[in-house]
Amino acid sequence: MKITRRRQAAPTWQPAASLPHPRTDGGGVREVIRRQDKPPAKQGPAASALATGVLRSSGFGDWHYVAYLDQKTILLARNVASGNRERRIGTIPWITRNPGNITVSQKPEQETGPGPKEAFRQGAYAKGGVTQQDRDTLRYAVFPSVAEGLAAIWPQLVVLNQSNGGKLTLLGAMKIFKGVEANETAAVKDSYVAGIADLLTDIILEHGDSEEGAAAGPGSVRAEARKAALAILNTPMSELSAADVRFDMAREALVHKEGGLNAPGVTYQCDQGFLANSSGSYTDAQWTAIEALKASAPVLGELRRVLACA
Repeated sequence: MKITRRRQAAPTWQPAASLPHPRTDGGGVREVIRRQDKPPAKQGPAASALATGVLRSSGFGDWHYVAYLDQKTILLARNVASGNRERRIGTIPWITRNPGNITVSQKPEQETGPGPKEAFRQGAYAKGGVTQQDRDTLRYAVFPSVAEGLAAIWPQLVVLNQSNGGKLTLLGAMKIFKGVEANETAAVKDSYVAGIADLLTDIILEHGDSEEGAAAGPGSVRAEARKAALAILNTPMSELSAADVRFDMAREALVHKEGGLNAPGVTYQCDQGFLANSSGSYTDAQWTAIEALKASAPVLGELRRVLACA
């Protein structure tokens, strides 16, 4: 099966128009053309430009927020650690603008390994300071835009490959990308990449196998698509680049695995107030919770205080 997916100016992978695609934030992502290259290091915003926490308003203590103080914007998600999709609204990758769910060192100046530092080299907000209080989001990178968070996935994989001898396959790099926590055993990582393989198979079937890529229709039978997915994941990192269509599709599968298909949380901005959510993306219980949040005067006051709105 030849993978020849057409690259488009404004790609969309979501099943419904109401679900945001990470690549539509900020005008797209600048890809790295040369193999194994990374974008130049850049200084991310200071820790003081970011605030995280849980709402203190009575009855809303299950809502977590990431406040982009330099943008006067706050993103909120409910029950982010819950495995119950009915109770959860939004995700950690959504409120942190980190679609790959990249984890970082909470004290990067004390970190000796390259992996936990790389996100900061790609523009993530610095960690630390009195304004970052939410333990559920503290270990995750937070990016100024979803586009920057999406672009940071490739450099992270490159660093992990280079620091492990430079001979990893994409699948091998993704296993390390999963994390280094004690509970993330080999079995957990195997399950993680198996899930990515399943999602990549679906993506290949969706986009087809003709020279016209996404315009080709349903594509091959699942067995052939599965074979193509595994071939992509078993490709050496040294043979890929951020601009390679194979990596583009594998990254899309990784983002799906990290919760990219979940409905978004709630956005508040000083100058525009609450941004609209689409009721069709949520269950009745979720929509009731969103409406209650937006209708609460104490919540509104708290959000404006956090953002220091004029």
